[in-house]
Amino acid sequence: MRLVIGIVMLMAGALAVAMAGAFGVLAAVPLGIIAGMCLYPYVAAPFGRAAAGMVVPGRCREMPEQFTRARSLIARHSYDEAIAELETMLAARPELAAGWSLLAEIHYENRDDPDHALGVALKGLAAPAWVAEHEPLTLLAVDIYLERGEKEAAVSLLRKQLKRANGASGLQKRLAHLESQE
Repeated sequence: MRLVIGIVMLMAGALAVAMAGAFGVLAAVPLGIIAGMCLYPYVAAPFGRAAAGMVVPGRCREMPEQFTRARSLIARHSYDEAIAELETMLAARPELAAGWSLLAEIHYENRDDPDHALGVALKGLAAPAWVAEHEPLTLLAVDIYLERGEKEAAVSLLRKQLKRANGASGLQKRLAHLESQE
């Protein structure tokens, strides 16, 4: 219905301009606004995906609906429900590093459970291919190791992930900082 109303308003605006000239423009403006509001959902999503593909070709990943719901639940402080959403999502798509990262952050920051957060982070880092989202996950695991006083484990993890990441700059800087403190 929304599509039909949008098209009708667009045609009515064009007809108003064609028949009434300058005065038709005054009528066409509100009709165009209504048409735009009706047609926006049909136009915005395809153009948004196309634009994202132009900016970062082949790098944009569509996140599952559970990820969006989990972020919404976190905003409402419904952490147990967010954890359930993320675990369901990760059971189906374990390659989504952003999901592992968010789940680890919930356990670390909101559940005050660094041991569980470390386990989640390490499980997420076990994926066969390195992706950019592994960097914050690695840094979280390093922070947890350092809080425990396990500097050797933190340095070892950084070195391992640096090899996989072909020298990610954030990891490189963190490793250099840790090694300078010896």
